[in-house]
Amino acid sequence: MKPLSKHFHAFFIDIIGMGCSSREPYRVKNANESVDYFVKFVEEWRRIKDITNFFMCGHSLGGYMATIYAIKYPQHVKKLFLISPVGFSEKPKDFDIKRLEVVTTLDENGNEIQNKGPPQFAMHYIWPILWDRRITMLDCVRRMGQTLTFDIISAYVSEKLNPDNDELKQEVLVEFLFQLSQFPSSTEEVLYDLFEIGCFPLFPVIEKIKKLGKPISFVFGDKDWMDSTGAEVIITAVS
Repeated sequence: MKPLSKHFHAFFIDIIGMGCSSREPYRVKNANESVDYFVKFVEEWRRIKDITNFFMCGHSLGGYMATIYAIKYPQHVKKLFLISPVGFSEKPKDFDIKRLEVVTTLDENGNEIQNKGPPQFAMHYIWPILWDRRITMLDCVRRMGQTLTFDIISAYVSEKLNPDNDELKQEVLVEFLFQLSQFPSSTEEVLYDLFEIGCFPLFPVIEKIKKLGKPISFVFGDKDWMDSTGAEVIITAVS
């Protein structure tokens, strides 16, 4: 954040109901209402700040929301930067949840590597049940008690987010994620309104963003669980 702030007047926004934003009751129950809910939040913030012609960056769900906003309010967005955005790949007609048991990543030379994904039992039974009942991972964590939750978050950060074993980074990230896990449920349920299981969008954006006429950059990691297929289609179409 600091490097960006040296060159830009930067704002960092937590989506309403997530991160450190307020936890308002989330009562919308379909894709169209969800899209309107989040776009309205961003546009109201923009109106209050009285800014326009800005670079807009979003990560994961934020990348999808930034795209939806740009489609509805293109006059305010100068360029989109999307980092590992969810929702940019449409559901294949022959989709099988078993495919998610293998995660394809790229090595340093750009060659595909087949990595083992989540356990078969989780993919076939647990995930569909949680999805149908609109139970999020944070819902599960909240029911484990603070001690177990803290231990799980510590292990996750150590393995996935802090491979260099930086003690300060470990302490800050664990405390931040733990505090977030203790907040009440809110808009995290949006996943079930906007996406099918497998994170395929109910409100596709590929064709709309092709016609947007705005510069766009995608960033994916070499071991990224987000599917970059849709992004590749868009870049090819607008190049």
